[in-house]
Amino acid sequence: MAFDSPAVWSTDIPGLPPPKRGKVRDVYDLGDRLLIVATDRLSAYDHVLRPAIPGKGRILTQLTNFWFRELAALAPNHLLEVDAMEFGPELRPHAALLDGRAVLARKAEVIPFECVARGFLAGSGFREYRNNGTVCGIPLPPGLVRASRLPEPIFTPATKAESGHDENVDFAHVARELGTPLAERLRDLTLALYRAGASRAEANGLILADTKFEFGWIDGELTWIDEALTPDSSRYWEASAWRPGEEPVSFATGWTLRAGTRSRRPPSCRRRSSPERSRATPRPSAASPARSPTVSIEAGRSRSPPKLFSRTPLEGGAPVEPERTGSIVFRPSDARITLAAELLSLGPRPAARRLAALSTEEAAGALDLLNPLAAGDIVWELDPANRKRIAAAAPQGRSEQWLRERAWAEGTIGRLIENPRAVFRPETTVGEAIDELREIVQKALVTYGFVTDAGGRLVGVFAFRDLLFADRAQRLGDIAIPDPFALRPEMKLVDAMQAVVTRHYPAYPVVDAERRLLGMVRGQVIFEAEAFEISAQAGKMAGVGKEERLLTPWPQSLKSRHPWLQLNLLTAFVAAAVVGFFQDTIDRVVVLAAFLPVLAGQSGNTGCQALAVTLRGLTLGEVKPGLLGRIVSKEILLGLFNGIFVGVVAGAGMFFYARSQQTANPLMLGLIVWGAMVLACVASGISGTLIPLGLRKLGADPATASSIFLTTMTDVASMGTFLGLASMAID
Repeated sequence: MAFDSPAVWSTDIPGLPPPKRGKVRDVYDLGDRLLIVATDRLSAYDHVLRPAIPGKGRILTQLTNFWFRELAALAPNHLLEVDAMEFGPELRPHAALLDGRAVLARKAEVIPFECVARGFLAGSGFREYRNNGTVCGIPLPPGLVRASRLPEPIFTPATKAESGHDENVDFAHVARELGTPLAERLRDLTLALYRAGASRAEANGLILADTKFEFGWIDGELTWIDEALTPDSSRYWEASAWRPGEEPVSFATGWTLRAGTRSRRPPSCRRRSSPERSRATPRPSAASPARSPTVSIEAGRSRSPPKLFSRTPLEGGAPVEPERTGSIVFRPSDARITLAAELLSLGPRPAARRLAALSTEEAAGALDLLNPLAAGDIVWELDPANRKRIAAAAPQGRSEQWLRERAWAEGTIGRLIENPRAVFRPETTVGEAIDELREIVQKALVTYGFVTDAGGRLVGVFAFRDLLFADRAQRLGDIAIPDPFALRPEMKLVDAMQAVVTRHYPAYPVVDAERRLLGMVRGQVIFEAEAFEISAQAGKMAGVGKEERLLTPWPQSLKSRHPWLQLNLLTAFVAAAVVGFFQDTIDRVVVLAAFLPVLAGQSGNTGCQALAVTLRGLTLGEVKPGLLGRIVSKEILLGLFNGIFVGVVAGAGMFFYARSQQTANPLMLGLIVWGAMVLACVASGISGTLIPLGLRKLGADPATASSIFLTTMTDVASMGTFLGLASMAID
């Protein structure tokens, strides 16, 4: 991404109505969509300041797009398109201006509150705590100082002002305005997004002290809008500069101060008011004649952007600074990032074929950007010669991770292990460790140091701040945290995620049964891997392989999907056999045929609801031994009452339909529909629960083709019950 071009202060695109200008973004109304363009204007302390920063708008846009993509499993977002060439024919002539700094987004009905999450005591939060011992009405423990880490992240909403400062409010105020259920959803979603972002930031040497999110309604769905975890909407600190009692300079503030711009008032919460949201309120204007876009630029020497992440915003990432590996220097570039994204979209086998045709530098550089799990899957699809060629050029530590013997089962922590770089003996002094770490950190990202005994058993862990406050003559065994929490390599990803979800450490040691240190795994890698597993569940329920991507070649997709369709056909024959068994009954009372889809559809939906809840419970570890009876009893009651209420409507429909067709005994037929609906809903609820639980009991993936088996069960139950009751009544 180049930063040697003039700064873009404002835009005016011909053929579009004048934009609504926020502090940073120009927003164009395109009817059912919005074109959001991030300029290079600088906003700080609720003011737009000069000079603009060349390339700043592109950085903010790419960061927002990255976080929207990275956290899509937690919250849907408003993005429609990020590639300027795909914005439409009317905007394609302006792609050079829009590329990297503009997105197309859906319009939203904006929720009128800023949703702020705080993990540290800073800004206006610290001032309120110093005066009242609370932040937005939330009591906090006594004794906290400026920049203290809070015991748990807190939700501190604020009103949205079109001008001036937003006003902090408490949760009760939001609940009164929006209703308690929506207020709780906003709080839980805000904290979940903050925890995920803070974990990723901390793993890259940053602290996400606080941030704000905005949400809105799109087609009845709560949607994440505006920007995502950028320095404009968040307070980022360098972890190495953080210490309680002194608030480090945040990135946006530091940039402003270093640029020579100062505010007349101290910084407050990192929540700014801005009209650049997904809302349909720009000024109307007649289309102007075709001409080049007007771009207000600011001259001046380009400044390099602040270091926002030590890793490129892709899965896992690689150091932004040039990393020398043998004879190759890897440098981040648009081409390298694009190639890495293409590899992710292809899937392991097609990606391996793509890599085999590339130069060693291109292939190793793209793999270096990927999550270690994704990179390893691709590397092992390469032929041995290409595997050896590309791995030899990889950064130190990467190749060992990619080529590690696959001794651990798929879906376990063992597949994610990295070699720890900072491993010391208890008798090592702090001074000796610091001297050694100075060399290590030049070659690898180090989060924690591990202390092991002569037998390689993990006895302690320490962070850099422990070294900072210790005497150089102290032994590491005296300052390290003893017997730290650790993961086991055979742990399944879902079990590991449950174990770490409340800890939020950037990295975790991995030990064997005797607590010998085998390696480490980064927190964001665990969540990325499990997020992929969760995203794959929807496809697996219908027999789509989890490795299939949008750009997977069609022969491979056919090979993955077709066997399940054949299985689905066989199960459909079972349902057809049930109908055939009662063919005589249908011939005698033809109106029964009209209600077969009604029964099948309703029972199928009931089963899918139970299936979705059960799979969610399995993913979150909520299914415990001894709970099967309670789970099944709940589904029986739900099926019973749903069947009773829905059956009344369906039975009435049959009654009036039978009368219109002058069929005998319309009341009896209505009662048959009602009874069949009750029994079918009960059976479907039980099936939706027992099918995934049964698959797990048999050692199979509970998500694999679940819907195929469930559809058969619900069809047989609904149509068999309906036609069976009808046969008994007629006979």
